[in-house]
Parts: sequence; C-alpha cells; structure tokens
Amino acid sequence: MRRLTELADAAGAENPRALATLANSLALLVDGIYATSQTFGLGSGPMLAAPRIARTLIAAACPQKNTQENV
Repeated sequence: MRRLTELADAAGAENPRALATLANSLALLVDGIYATSQTFGLGSGPMLAAPRIARTLIAAACPQKNTQENV
C-alpha cells in the first residue's frame, strides 16, 4: 500500500482523503487484474480494460491535474 500511496501522491491526488481513496482503489484494481489474468487470460477483454479503468480512477482523484492536461 505504501507504494500505491506514493504513486497516488505523485499523480497529484488533491487531498489526504483523495490520496487514500486512490491508493485503495488502485490496490483493488491490481488485485482484480491478477484474479482476471488467472480466470480469463492475459489478452482477455477485462484485462484490456484495466488501463482505462486506472486512468479513470486517477482522473477522478486528481481533477486539477486532469484539467491542466486538457488545456
């Protein structure tokens, strides 16, 4: 969790609650990716959705950074 918290902070999570929420969400995503790889295989649809889901989680926790990138 420490590494995910560091990554969430580096991504620009705007407050402690957003930081913790993003770290926890990414931890759940990582666990789900592992389980999905075992169930459906590496090239499956759910596995291919993982990067998009990660971007969505990061954008939700870091709206200020997301807005700056879209300018």
